[in-house]
Amino acid sequence: MNTTKLNDWLQIAASVGVIAGLLLVAYEVRISNRIGIEQGNAVALERWEIYQQMGTSPELANLLVRAHEGEELSRAEAVMLNNYVDQLLIAVGFDLQLIEHETLSNIAGSYVGILQMAMPKPYFERRWEVIGSFYSDRVVAAVDAALAAPEQRDILAYLDYIRGATNQLD
Repeated sequence: MNTTKLNDWLQIAASVGVIAGLLLVAYEVRISNRIGIEQGNAVALERWEIYQQMGTSPELANLLVRAHEGEELSRAEAVMLNNYVDQLLIAVGFDLQLIEHETLSNIAGSYVGILQMAMPKPYFERRWEVIGSFYSDRVVAAVDAALAAPEQRDILAYLDYIRGATNQLD
């Protein structure tokens, strides 16, 4: 009878050990997921910082104003504007991917204004026809929404402000 009770107690102890082990594994998975979320958000912030650094140059502000006014751009200026837009599309695409995986809150509606500012319609509509197929459906939907939305009236005023502020920094 002592062996039976000892076996029962050992089975109970083993069961408690298994449950404790499962709880520990669940806790470690939760911590690992949280670390992944934080790393993803850090990468997203880094991508936005690259975009923002590019956008604070007076040359780019002048270029955006000219492009929004419909002026013709030289090849060098077009390359500069394309690089700026590409950095924005990379940042937006990464954000939308984080939103899809629920690691970033859904702020997709807020991209319309920034996309409109960085992508002058007369210039960018032609380019988007060529490069749009290279991007994910989420990015295509965000850009199409920005191109279809009514133009914001304060884009040129904002760009003039940025141009003046960055000129004063030089």
